[in-house]
Order: sequence, then structure tokens, then C-alpha cells
Amino acid sequence: MEELRREGDVVAEILNAAQDADLIVMATEGRQGVIDAMRGSVTERVVRDAPCPVLAVPAGVKVTSDEC
Repeated sequence: MEELRREGDVVAEILNAAQDADLIVMATEGRQGVIDAMRGSVTERVVRDAPCPVLAVPAGVKVTSDEC
């Protein structure tokens, strides 16, 4: 696993970083308002254009090392 920190358009940076990835894991938080509903969430936009599978995990779900 690798952690990256970048600046710029969130979706574009995630997709750029994922070019050689086997899996993208993202937390989902639901809609933040009318604007998000119209343009789609970051997770939805990544899922549409990702070069690999995307695992969307609802925010607040806790996974322990025993479950991995």
C-alpha cells in the first residue's frame, strides 16, 4: 500500500495516481447538496473513469486487522 499526497483536481489526481494500480479504495460520504447531486460525487466520477476496480466503503465503517 502506498499513500500519495497531491494538489489539483481531486478526480484527475486520483485517476493519474491509479494508472498502475490494481485497486482504488475510497470512502463514500453521500451527497453534500444539490450541486454534488448534479455533477456526481468524487467516488462516482472515479468509478466511471478508473483504469482498475474501485472499492467504495461507506464512511464510518471500521475494519480491524483481524478482518483483513
